[in-house]
Amino acid sequence: MDRTQLLDLYSDMWLIRAFEQGLEREFQQGNVPGMLHTGLGQEAVQAALAANLRSTDAFFPDHRCHGINALAQERHKGEGERIMAELFGRATGVCSGKGGSLHSADPEVGNFGDNAVEGSYMATVLGVAFAAKMRGRDDVACAIIGDGTAGRGEFHESLNMAAIWDLPVLYAMVNNGYAISNPVASAHATPDMIDRAKGYRIECAQVDGNDIEAAHEAVRVAIEHIRSGKGPYFLEFKTWRWQGIFSGDLRPAEEIRYWREDHDPILMAAERLAELGVTTEELEKVETRRREEIDGWIAFSKESPTPDLAKATADVYASPVMPRPGAADTSPGAPAGDSPAEDQAKTRKFTFVKALNSALDIAMERHPEMFLIGEDIGVMGGDFGVTRKLYDKYGADRVRDTPLSEAAIIGTCVGSAMMGMRPVAEIMFADFLGECYDQIVNNAAKVHYMFDGQFSAPLVIRTACGGGFGGGPHHSQMVEGWFLNVPGIVIVAPSNPADAKGLLLAAIESNDPVLFLEHKALYRARGEVPDGYYTVPIGKAAVARQGSDITVVASMRMVPMALTAAERLAAEGVSVEVVDLRTIKPYDAETIVASVAKTGRAVVASEAPRTGGLGAELSAMIHESCFSDLQAPVGRVDGLDTPIPFSVPLEHEILPDDNDIEAQIRKTLGMSPVPVGAGSSRPEGEN
Repeated sequence: MDRTQLLDLYSDMWLIRAFEQGLEREFQQGNVPGMLHTGLGQEAVQAALAANLRSTDAFFPDHRCHGINALAQERHKGEGERIMAELFGRATGVCSGKGGSLHSADPEVGNFGDNAVEGSYMATVLGVAFAAKMRGRDDVACAIIGDGTAGRGEFHESLNMAAIWDLPVLYAMVNNGYAISNPVASAHATPDMIDRAKGYRIECAQVDGNDIEAAHEAVRVAIEHIRSGKGPYFLEFKTWRWQGIFSGDLRPAEEIRYWREDHDPILMAAERLAELGVTTEELEKVETRRREEIDGWIAFSKESPTPDLAKATADVYASPVMPRPGAADTSPGAPAGDSPAEDQAKTRKFTFVKALNSALDIAMERHPEMFLIGEDIGVMGGDFGVTRKLYDKYGADRVRDTPLSEAAIIGTCVGSAMMGMRPVAEIMFADFLGECYDQIVNNAAKVHYMFDGQFSAPLVIRTACGGGFGGGPHHSQMVEGWFLNVPGIVIVAPSNPADAKGLLLAAIESNDPVLFLEHKALYRARGEVPDGYYTVPIGKAAVARQGSDITVVASMRMVPMALTAAERLAAEGVSVEVVDLRTIKPYDAETIVASVAKTGRAVVASEAPRTGGLGAELSAMIHESCFSDLQAPVGRVDGLDTPIPFSVPLEHEILPDDNDIEAQIRKTLGMSPVPVGAGSSRPEGEN
């Protein structure tokens, strides 16, 4: 490495050290909120990466990457001080103070943001790399990770997926010997993380992470390998951090001396520069200039205003909002592009499954950057046949079969959606969403908000939910309650084939992450479905049956059951209005309130367990909004608070049906109970 290049890297390392030392001083004085994780002693790795990555590449920084964040910001936009301001929580920060130390991002410089859940972005980086490859670009997606990350499931899912798909991913493993206070020897069966990469047949190298020349050359070689289309590369940088994770440092004194005195990357570079003829005075000027620069950044941050309080509720969703009566709401409304009349002139009788298949087919034709991803969705067409024949029509690139890697599936969706693609994932059973809960809740739901609207996550997660077919405890759950209180998520739940098609098309057009729930008991239901493209508005309920005596609010399988109960009661002169939610989050409070104001009584029907579920939320909202109109307390029909048993009679015992809905309607109206021997009328196809 020549004198000029090494001196530039030396300067970069000093920017990182001055940045973090100044930041640490301000943190100790109480001027920087939150938590602080410094990378002092690891400057060479970040400087080497920053010097080789382009602004069109993407990097996912870890907790100790303030340095590369600042270098990228300074190198590509001349705005390094905005990284400092972000850590001060100021309006001039790269995320307007919303992200802070652990969530600073700016896509214009290639910074795709950290995640406080260490290594969570190991799955997200797949999507960014996938988008680059699909677009024929030679851009690199880089995940900067610590040694502790190697113990996470997403670490292995990511390496495996990158390897089998030859994705342009650079894994930069910063092995500083400790995950918080847990040494590598105690946490891993092998101290060398490249052994993990070798197991996935990924090109790899182990590097002295404190030698800037070695680090820079290793990164150059790795990126050249990736840009030439040869697949992922794994670099393990052996290094050490100067400080303990918290206030004290429990590491051995001799170890501390060895790394701080003998292996300081800046001192090592200074010695090499001296050999190349750089004087002590020149080196001191570099340090002084960088420290003065950082002092200016700190002053800028302190003088910057705090964010406008309106920022607190801005950018929760990317799509337009639909206000809820009586309360401020940031939920998305109907997407643009309602269906033209000619597309709905002709209808066909489709099953629920065929309606979904038709929607996917139409959307794939309209959106070249849309792709389907999931387990067995290709040749097999999915466990329930929803993607049947789409593999033959659109090919393996756009209908992607995957390993059993739910976290990697959703992470790929998040990353590719951040790049502007429109992924639709199939998670075979809703029960399996627990495997990717972190990706949905901490990534998909938050990227638009915490990165101040710089990214969106227009992805759809289709999944089969609900009981009634003897599936047992792990194939029958209703999971809307898992996500109901997560800001940033949309939950769609159709009850009939026509709505299934229109809502799925609307979900694909949305710029927000949509959880699309498909009740298995409805898959064989048939109904008239318009041809062509049309959308059903997200966030808008439908009055499935007009009535005047009582309102039943239901979703999915509970809607046909409510209609069955209403039909029976009509013979006794009872007029039941049935409101089909269609969207669970944001639910259409306006339509519900209008209906209850008209009828004066309400029943909420949900298949999910009673405690803490959708029924509780809707009941509370109706009582708050319609108290003066109600002539009786809101009645509730729910499943019992128990897992779903395998035995069909036991399953029927705990899941509600039309008889339960009728009984609650009678109770709320003060009528006599259901006549003895009335029996159940479950929809065709259910056990």
